[in-house]
Amino acid sequence: MTMKQTVCNYCKKKIKRFPCKIRKINFCNKKCLSSWYKLKRKSITCNNCGKKIDIIHAKIKNHNYCSNACYHLSRRNNRIINKIPTKGELIEQYVKQNRTLKEIGKCYGLARETTYFYIKKYNISYEKKWSLTKINKRQTFFLGYVVGAIFGDGWFYKKAYRTYFCSTELSSISVFMSMLSEIYPGCFRIRTQERPNVKILYTIEIPCKALYEFLSPYKEKSRFFIPDFLNTKESKAGFLSGFFDAEGCIQIYNNRLASLYISSKYYENLIPIQKMLTEFGIESKLNRVKTRMESRIYLGQNYENLKKIKKNINFHSFKKMKTLEDAICLKQQ
Repeated sequence: MTMKQTVCNYCKKKIKRFPCKIRKINFCNKKCLSSWYKLKRKSITCNNCGKKIDIIHAKIKNHNYCSNACYHLSRRNNRIINKIPTKGELIEQYVKQNRTLKEIGKCYGLARETTYFYIKKYNISYEKKWSLTKINKRQTFFLGYVVGAIFGDGWFYKKAYRTYFCSTELSSISVFMSMLSEIYPGCFRIRTQERPNVKILYTIEIPCKALYEFLSPYKEKSRFFIPDFLNTKESKAGFLSGFFDAEGCIQIYNNRLASLYISSKYYENLIPIQKMLTEFGIESKLNRVKTRMESRIYLGQNYENLKKIKKNINFHSFKKMKTLEDAICLKQQ
């Protein structure tokens, strides 16, 4: 490889370099490099002691200090140091105003852990009022739908007694919220998660200890058991419709109903669901899909079976409901 001729950016001396080692700014030695950096330096005053310091232009920030000691002193001086929060102040801010530990800590210049320490010291209940609200345990369609949807696309968080439900469809989220409001009068949070090249994921967080203790014994990770309290026909129909919205799939291809099934990771989960479908007179077949490592209940695609599905169970998410109606119209033709 032949060497090329370049010029030093400081002393303008001609130097020879390999083409791969030629940069935008080139120097003949380390002395030229250090002297070039000195020209680029600026004199700035220290934010703490007022001492003048020479610093490179690239390293200039909003707050500049001459040493680590000055940096730590300024941090201590600027910190908000208030009195230790009293029990009355914490009850007003934490319980009545419903503020978070981080927000309370900012007022007193304390960390989240220290604010929690004072809350425990004063024996203030860590659980909020809305986490202790009671739920309506009547065997209605609403209760069955909420249980079925959570068992399909939901999970539980043991440490904070939280229940979660997630979906990529806004229609299913809005239906779940309306059904939940009939059972649980308390508040709940909605979070959005934007992912690259994937639909936005919406998650509902329900901070209710009563709901957690009511449903968590019937579900362990992906395995679940149908609760004993779902005895009535109405509550069973609600459970099936909720589970259909979460784990059901319906597709139309070339003006034909291509597929209509419910899927689950475990084969044992779908055995009681198939029994529930027979109670409503709906034909179905349970199979294991080896290629996808899951089990499916394939529902009968004849006109009478589809009519029974719409009458008794039905999809409540907008897209699935519309495709079911289109499939029934195609079967009529």
